[in-house]
Amino acid sequence: MKLMVVDDERSVSKSLKEALEPGGYDCSLFENPADALKNFQHQYYDAVITDYRMPGMDGNTLLKEIQQIRPGTPVVIITGYADVQNAIDAVNYGAYAFFQKPINISAFIKTLEEIDSKLNMNIADSMKQSGANQLARKLTHELHHRVKNSVKLIESMISLQQNFATNPQAVDALFQVYNRIHAINLVHERMYHFQDAGKLNLALYIQKFMNDLKESFRLKRDDIVLDAQLNQVYVDMDSAVSWGLVINELMTNIMKHAFPPDFRGTPTIQIRLGRNESNQIDFSVCDNGIGIDENFKPEQGHFLGLYLVSMITKQQLGGTFHIISDQGTACSIVV
Repeated sequence: MKLMVVDDERSVSKSLKEALEPGGYDCSLFENPADALKNFQHQYYDAVITDYRMPGMDGNTLLKEIQQIRPGTPVVIITGYADVQNAIDAVNYGAYAFFQKPINISAFIKTLEEIDSKLNMNIADSMKQSGANQLARKLTHELHHRVKNSVKLIESMISLQQNFATNPQAVDALFQVYNRIHAINLVHERMYHFQDAGKLNLALYIQKFMNDLKESFRLKRDDIVLDAQLNQVYVDMDSAVSWGLVINELMTNIMKHAFPPDFRGTPTIQIRLGRNESNQIDFSVCDNGIGIDENFKPEQGHFLGLYLVSMITKQQLGGTFHIISDQGTACSIVV
């Protein structure tokens, strides 16, 4: 079993590691719960062992965050304080077990063996259904792969057409169409490479999109500072393309209009992605550029890109879109 051990007392976690690893357990130690949580978003662990009282984040808070990221992960709470209420709270939040220090290693290992046994039972149950599920995943991946290749062909054709266009307006229009098609293609590429082809990781999508945009966009200046804080948010296949188009329109609009050649100061773009208190997806893009008319309303259709963002957000995503111009432009989408 691969275990995450979180305890601000290094001596405690190290002793636990020394007691468990001879029995075949692979222990990764963390003193800071925030660092552990960040690592948990990208690494798989069979179970998590965490101290209850730690600076910055207690065990129950870490437990709740872990269950939000990967529901059903077995979490064992250890504590040096005999508090019945703490134990009750831990169980209510989904803790698998609650141990008081000093830990009874024999009882602790027995609990881990129970977890291991249940994990193996879950694997066995999954294997019974794996035939149909594997076929479905394979077909879905193949679908994304074929769509990706087809859309890539269209991208290439538009790019080739740009080379023959002489009218500046035609070149710009083709470039905008190219970017929108590329945004769709990137959705299928990300979903093809993700283990669950029915989900899109928006954080990874935005990172890849921005890298591609920097390389392909005809920037008027190359000193733009990007400040991105992206939490892991997944969307299903039905809304993935809509999100891809929305992100494309907002980012290309900033790149084209926010920072003209005579702009003074350090051009900065802030991107935020996460979930609010109501568990809604909260996405925002802000810049410190020249801004837009304070009376601007996207639904009036004066700017096609922002009009598309407004319509897609409302009609396809069922969310709200707000735009404010004050020392730059701030756009937010809540779904």
